[in-house]
Amino acid sequence: MFQFEIKDKNVFGVALNYQSLLKENNTAFNEKPYVAPPKRPVLFIKPPNTYNASHKITITDDTVQLGANIALIMGKDATRLSKNEALNYVKGITIANDYSAPSESYYRPAVVAKCKDGYFSIHKNALPITQIKDLNDLNLSLEINGKEVQSDNSRNWVRDIPELLETITEFMTLREGDILLLGTPSGFHFAKTGDKVTVKLDNLLSLEDEIIGGNAS
Repeated sequence: MFQFEIKDKNVFGVALNYQSLLKENNTAFNEKPYVAPPKRPVLFIKPPNTYNASHKITITDDTVQLGANIALIMGKDATRLSKNEALNYVKGITIANDYSAPSESYYRPAVVAKCKDGYFSIHKNALPITQIKDLNDLNLSLEINGKEVQSDNSRNWVRDIPELLETITEFMTLREGDILLLGTPSGFHFAKTGDKVTVKLDNLLSLEDEIIGGNAS
């Protein structure tokens, strides 16, 4: 296990990367304004103002939407990778929580929803890629006040890590230390002031945040 800092790194997210979430929204994606499901990864960014090392998430609304993610850490600069070489550019994985205000659009995730101050939490420790037995058999779960509300396995990703890296680095260089969020499972889950929110990766990593501010109920 190793520690890292993201204060000067880029964080990119992949929306709709679990089969369950894509299926959940299939009907809506075949209607206007989408007309068809996305054919390429739907990306968004978490800018540095969102980075929250205190693990105390200050909200200004009644609730905040949660986004449990497995997070990939780049080990070196990557441009135009092939699937076969992609994992050679990965340093490790960890877990994160992509907080956001509610948004109805997946194809163009709203800046207002995704980029609020302090709306991104990530574990300070990561697992080296060489120590992961099977990247396509990782259980990701989300708990609110100790109750599990969301769970899925990486075998159900729409695109695995090599495919994502090949597609993304075709048009954009990922730098050493950059973070790629690999997707949130299906289901919309929200937390309110006073809640404890926990993201878990099997029995390997656990990330807990406290929701503060907002209007306590």
